[in-house]
Amino acid sequence: MFQKAIRRGGKTVREATRAELLSKVKAERTARSGERLRTRAVVTVQRIYRGVRERQRFEDALVKAWLQASGVVAADPGAQLSAQTLADEALPPVLYLLLRPGSAARRQAWQGGHVIPKPSARIAPVLRGALALVLRSMAAANPHSSYCAFASDPARREAWLRQAELLLLLCASLLGSGCEALVAAAAVRLLTVLTDAAAWKCYPPGHAVAAAAAKHLAAFAGRSPALAAAARRLVAAELLATVAKDGREVRYLQRAPLLDTPGFADEVVATAAALLSAARRSTRPADSAAANAAGALSALWPLAEGTLLSQLLAAARGDEALARLVALLHLALEALPELSAAAGLPPAAGAEAAGRLASTLALGTGLLPRLWAWLARRVGLPLEAPRDATRGWDIAALRSGASGLAPADAAGLGLVARVLTQALPAFDDEDFHEGRVPLPLAALRGVATALNTLVYHTQCAAGGVSAPDAQGAGTPRDAQGSAESGRMLRRWAPAALRALYERDLRRRFCPPAMWLAPFEAEQAASAASAASAEERFSAAAVVRTLSPPSDGAGPGHGLAAPRPLGCERGGGRPAALAALLSEAPQCVPFGLRVEVFRALVAAERARGRWGAPPADGGAPPLQVTLRRNALLEDAYAALRDVGGSIRGRLVVTFVNEAGLEEAGLDHGGLVKAFLEEAVREGFAADRGLFAGAGAGGLAYPRPEAAALGGEGTGLLRLLGLLLGKALWEGILLGAPLAPFFVARLQGRRPLLDDLAALDPQLHKSLTALKRYDGDVADLCLDFTAEDEAFGARRLTELLPGGADTPVTDANRLLYVHLAADWHLNGRLGAAAGAFASGLHQVIPAAWLRLFSPDEVNQLLAGGVGGGGLDLADMRAHTVYSGGFSAASVTVRLFWKVVEGMTAEQRGLLLRFVTSVSRAPLGGFRHMNPPLTIHKVYCEASPFAAMGARDVDRLPSASTCFNLLKLPNYRRADTLRSKLLYAISANAGFELS
Repeated sequence: MFQKAIRRGGKTVREATRAELLSKVKAERTARSGERLRTRAVVTVQRIYRGVRERQRFEDALVKAWLQASGVVAADPGAQLSAQTLADEALPPVLYLLLRPGSAARRQAWQGGHVIPKPSARIAPVLRGALALVLRSMAAANPHSSYCAFASDPARREAWLRQAELLLLLCASLLGSGCEALVAAAAVRLLTVLTDAAAWKCYPPGHAVAAAAAKHLAAFAGRSPALAAAARRLVAAELLATVAKDGREVRYLQRAPLLDTPGFADEVVATAAALLSAARRSTRPADSAAANAAGALSALWPLAEGTLLSQLLAAARGDEALARLVALLHLALEALPELSAAAGLPPAAGAEAAGRLASTLALGTGLLPRLWAWLARRVGLPLEAPRDATRGWDIAALRSGASGLAPADAAGLGLVARVLTQALPAFDDEDFHEGRVPLPLAALRGVATALNTLVYHTQCAAGGVSAPDAQGAGTPRDAQGSAESGRMLRRWAPAALRALYERDLRRRFCPPAMWLAPFEAEQAASAASAASAEERFSAAAVVRTLSPPSDGAGPGHGLAAPRPLGCERGGGRPAALAALLSEAPQCVPFGLRVEVFRALVAAERARGRWGAPPADGGAPPLQVTLRRNALLEDAYAALRDVGGSIRGRLVVTFVNEAGLEEAGLDHGGLVKAFLEEAVREGFAADRGLFAGAGAGGLAYPRPEAAALGGEGTGLLRLLGLLLGKALWEGILLGAPLAPFFVARLQGRRPLLDDLAALDPQLHKSLTALKRYDGDVADLCLDFTAEDEAFGARRLTELLPGGADTPVTDANRLLYVHLAADWHLNGRLGAAAGAFASGLHQVIPAAWLRLFSPDEVNQLLAGGVGGGGLDLADMRAHTVYSGGFSAASVTVRLFWKVVEGMTAEQRGLLLRFVTSVSRAPLGGFRHMNPPLTIHKVYCEASPFAAMGARDVDRLPSASTCFNLLKLPNYRRADTLRSKLLYAISANAGFELS
C-alpha cells in the first residue's frame, strides 16, 4: 500500500492510515464509556450513602420511637403490653431491625444457620426489651395480655404463626453469636416456651389448639437448619471453651422440647461426639493438653444432668439413632478420666466425674431398660430369664466372647455393665427384689446370664479354648473398632457380674446352675471329644500358669491380679482358667476351686521348702511350749514375731497344771489340738476379742479389742495367724466367720446390705430412713455416729463438719451409706485389720477371693455333714491301728452300725472323733491327720456273740489325732448302744 504525503508549511505530513483512525475512534469511545461509568458509580455511591444515612436515621427514629413507646414498659418488671400491641407494634420493628426481611438472600442465610451480627449498642436495649416483653407476655394467664392467645384466634392464627417462626429464627441466630449472656439466656428461654404448650399460661392443661400450635412451631424448629447450626455452636462452645462459663444457655436448652425433635437431637449427639473426640485427641500435644482438656472437662457437665439425657434418649428413635447416642455416652465415660489426667487433676477426680455420669445414666434417664431391650434384639440375648428355666443359661450368641461382638454391640453391653456397676450399690436388697431398680428382676437375671456367659467364654477364648458350637457363632468384626469399643466391656463386665453374684449370695435370684452352665457345657464337650483330664481341668496346671515365685517373705504363688477381660495371655486352657478364677471364680465349680487352693498351698510349700527337713534346706521347726491353763498367752509370747514362718513345721509341747510336760509324740495331732484350743479360747465370748453375729453366732472381732492397745491387736493378729495355719495344714476348725468379716479378709469392702448380718436392727432403721415419707430434717439427725468402749461414749463425724451438717431429704442417701460404712469398716477397721494382717502372712487375700464367704467357712469347718456324708469315701480313707483291719469283725460291725445311723447321729459321730461335724472338702483323703479307728482290747465272754455278756467299756476319742478308740465289741447291738451313748453324751474326749 502506498501512502500519500502532503506538504504543509514546507514540511511533508504523512496521511493517517485506516487502522490508526479506527484505533483512535475506539480509544475515544472507551474514554466516553469510562466517564459514564464513573458518573454512574458516583451517583450509585451517593444514592447508597444517602440510603444508608436515611436508613440510619430511620432506624434511629425507629429505635427512639420503640424506646419511647415500649421501652418504658420493658424496663418495669411489673408492667406489660397487651398481646395486640406486642404483636402489632412492639415486635415488627425488632424483627425488621435484626432480620432485615427486605433481603431474601440475607434471610436465607439466617435460615441456613447464619449467626446474627452482634447487636450494636443502640439496638441491644431494644432486643433485650423485646425479649423481656415477649417472655413476660407468655407467662400471663390473661388472654388479653398473653402473646400465645392468638394461637386460638382464627383471624390472626396464620399471621401469628409466621411471626412466631421469625422469633424462633431470631432466637436461633442469637445462640452462640457472642451476644451478652442475658440475651442468650432469654433467647433459649423463648425457644423453650414457644415450643411447649404447657408453658402457655393462658390455656388450660391439655388444650388441643395450643398443643397443635406448639407442635407446629417445634416441627418448624426441628426442620430449620438454623436450629441445627445453633446446636452445633452451643455444643462446640461447651466442649471447647477454655474459660469458665455459667452454662446458662445449655442449662435452659435442656428443658426445651426442641430436643425431642430427632433432627435437632441428632445434631447435638453428632456434634458432641465429634467435638469430644477432637478434644480427646487434642490432649496429646504437650503444649495445649492442659488447656484443651480443662475446657472439654469443664463443659461436659450437661451430659451429667438427667433432663438433657432423657430428652436425647426420647429423640433417639430407631436403632441407628440409639447407636449414635450409645457411642456418645460410651465415649464420654471413657474420655472423662483421660481428660482429667491431661488437665492435671488427680486420678480420683476423673473416676468421680465418670461415676457421676454413670449414676445419671442409671437413675435419671430410663436408659437401661431401653438399652437392654435394644441389645437383646440385636445380639440375641434374653430380654428376661425365668428363674425356673432348666436350660439356656449358656447363651449361644456370646460363645465367641467379646471378640465376637460388633463394635456397637460391644459398646452397648459395656455401657450396661458400667452403668449397672455404678447403680447397684445405691439399692438395698429389698429394692432389688421388690423391683425398685432400673431393670426388673427377670431382666437382671437375663443380664447376669449374658455377662456370665460373656466373661467365661472371653477368658477361655483368650486362652485358646473354643466353646462348644461357637465356631461361626460370632467372628471378630472390625478388629480395631472392636478393641476401642470393647475396652469398657472388658473392664466392667467382670465387675458387674461380681456385683450381681454377691446379690445372689445374700438372697437368691438366680438358680445355682446358671453360674456353672458355661463351664459344664464346655466340660461335657471336652469329655465327648476324648480330651485328657488335664485338658479338661488340672489344678496343678492352673497353678503353674500363675505368677512366678517371689523373693519376698510372703507367699510366692498367688492368683494373677485381675486383668482386662480377654487380654491375650499364653498358656492355653490352664492360663484361661487361671484368669477366669481371678475375674469370676463362681464360674468354676466349688470342688475344683478347692483343688486349686490346695495346689496353691502345695506349690508354695514346695517353693519355700516348708515341709523339708533342715538337712535338705528346710527351716528348723518352731518349738512351742504351752501351759494348758495359759495356752493363748504362751502362744502369743512364742509366735507373735514368727510371721510367715509358721508355714513350716510346728512342734508343740503341752505343760499340765502340775507344771510337768505331757508325754507323747507329735505326729500332727498336737498341732491340731493346739489350734483347736487356741482358736476356741480366742473366740470365746468371755475373752472379749470376738462377738457373734446372727442366729448362728458367726464370729467377728469386737471393735473394743483394738482399744486394748498392743495386746488386743496382737492377740487378734495371732488368731489370724493360727487360722491361716489351719487352712495351710488342712485342719478343720469349728470357727465360722461372719460374711461381712470374710469380705474384709478377702480385701473387699462390705456395703450397706452386709450390715444386716452385723446389726439387723440398725440395718432396718437405715433402710427405713431411705424410704421415709416425711421430712427427714424433722428427725434431727446429723452426720455423726456414736459408740461406746469401756463405758466411755465417743462421737465420730462421718464427714468433715458432720456435727454441724443436718441430714435432709437431699443428703439422706449419703448419710445411710456413710453410717453403714462406719459400722462395717470404720468401727471394725482396726480390729479386723489386725486379724487380717496375721491371716495374710500365711494365706494371701487373693487365695480367699476364690470363694464366697460361705465357701470360706466350709474351708475352715469342712463341707457336708450328717446325711450328706459319703460313707464309701469315709470308709475308703479310714486307717486302722492297734490290731484292727478292714476285715476285723468289730470294724465290719462298726460300719454296719454307721450305715443305719440318722443324719444327725452321723454328724455327732464325726464331731465326737474330729471335733467338727463336717467332712473335709474334697473328701476324707484330705483329712489331716487321717481318720483312724484304734483297737482297744477288752475281755468279754467267749459266747458274747451268742448273747452272753459283751464288752462294757464305752468308745473314746482323741480329737487332736482324729482317732476313734473302739473296744472290740462282739455284737452289733452292743456297739450301737455304746457308740450312740458316747457320741450323744460328748463323753470320752481324752489325749492318750
